[in-house]
Amino acid sequence: MNLTADLELLKDLLPLIIPLVILHLILMTIALIDIRKIDETRGPKYIWVLISIFVSTIGPIIYFLLGRRQ
Repeated sequence: MNLTADLELLKDLLPLIIPLVILHLILMTIALIDIRKIDETRGPKYIWVLISIFVSTIGPIIYFLLGRRQ
C-alpha cells in the first residue's frame, strides 16, 4: 500500500476510533476516581489502578464488576 491509501484508510476509520478512545478515557477516569475515593476494594488498590490504566477499556469494566466491595 502507499501513503495515500493509508491516509484514506485512516480517514475512513477515524469516526470509529475517536468514540472508542473517548469511551476508554471516560471509563478509566471514573474508575481511577472511584478507586481513590472508595475505602476498600477486593485486592490492593494499586493493582486495580494498574489494571484500569494498562488493560485498555476492559480494565475499568473489570474493576467495576469485580473490584468494588459495595
